Amino acid sequence: MEELVGGPAPGVEHDAETRELRVTLTAPAHVTATALWAVPVPPDPVPHTVALLDTTLPAGRHAIPVPRDVPAQGAFAAVRVDDRTSVVRLGAAPRPAARGTAGGALPAPEPVSTRLPWEAPGSRAS
Repeated sequence: MEELVGGPAPGVEHDAETRELRVTLTAPAHVTATALWAVPVPPDPVPHTVALLDTTLPAGRHAIPVPRDVPAQGAFAAVRVDDRTSVVRLGAAPRPAARGTAGGALPAPEPVSTRLPWEAPGSRAS
């Protein structure tokens, strides 16, 4: 919500090749960075987070390494610079898998009835 109302934190970038977040500050600021992702464990995904940084940094360009245990796909980083926050994607979104299938065709749908179970065709409702 903060990013929509106050605008994103300025000077926040992600370099996927070096797996670093880069923050450029024009003045000293308190910076927090958190990586977020989910691991698909049926029936629901399990969320994971790891704190990357929580400190005051001087003006200048700073690199925040993203640990190897943060997946390259489907992860995000929330970077807060003082009172403004940016969220960046750390990699491509994973392709969703259909539930209950292993690459095969989906089963044919079952017919749907709009009648109540006690209403037989041709009977009159009271």
